[in-house]
Order: sequence, then C-alpha cells, then structure tokens
Amino acid sequence: HTAYRRQRQMCIRDRNKAKQAFYKKVVEYLHERVGIKPENVFITITENHDVDFSFKDGVAQFVV
Repeated sequence: HTAYRRQRQMCIRDRNKAKQAFYKKVVEYLHERVGIKPENVFITITENHDVDFSFKDGVAQFVV
C-alpha cells in the first residue's frame, strides 16, 4: 500500500510538472508569435472521462 501511494504521488508530481511546462510554453508562444502579454493569458484544463460525454438520446455512448 505504501509503495502504491508513493508511486501515485510521483505520477501526480510528474503530471503537475508537465502541466506547468505546458502553461509556460503556451504563454511564451502567444507572446512571441502574436504579442499577447503573459499576464493576459488564462488557461484552464478540464479532465474528462468517457462517462462525461453524451452526444444524443441521454446516453453516455462511450460507456454503453
């Protein structure tokens, strides 16, 4: 159990570092390419799962 928890924490840390790097790269790109000031960039990421999508008929098609 302890090893699993440690591994999970490492994965979360790696994912957080990757997101931070992504945010920085997006802001740098927007500033360099189109002149948007970094303080004017707002980024949000929403993580979804298959059950979160329904395209018609009130059915989550990915999990049926």
